[in-house]
Amino acid sequence: MPNEAEARALLEARGVGSGLAADGLAEALFRELGVPAVVVTLRELGCVVHGGRVTRRYPVESTIAVDSTGASDAFMATFAAHLTAGGSEGDAICAAQAAATRAIRQRVSHESMPSGL
Repeated sequence: MPNEAEARALLEARGVGSGLAADGLAEALFRELGVPAVVVTLRELGCVVHGGRVTRRYPVESTIAVDSTGASDAFMATFAAHLTAGGSEGDAICAAQAAATRAIRQRVSHESMPSGL
């Protein structure tokens, strides 16, 4: 689950993906890595998911960021917890985006981390 910069670096290291739009990154990584699904986070633009033959874009609610420390940790942990608990991809993304949004709205991000589903 890379962010946009990490996704571009992974692809460039393999000699592919130069000049791809953000929405194309998840599909390109999916093809290159041979994994079941790829999520690429796009900061204030949300994220893009590619699995199988489908790419989905999930926009995120606009907010004022105070401190981005911990946002990706909150996103990934919440996403994984929801999927592990049997939640759908859409529900897991929605919950993960909400957790990341809570994390960036305050300076001490560890206090915003979810303690349960």
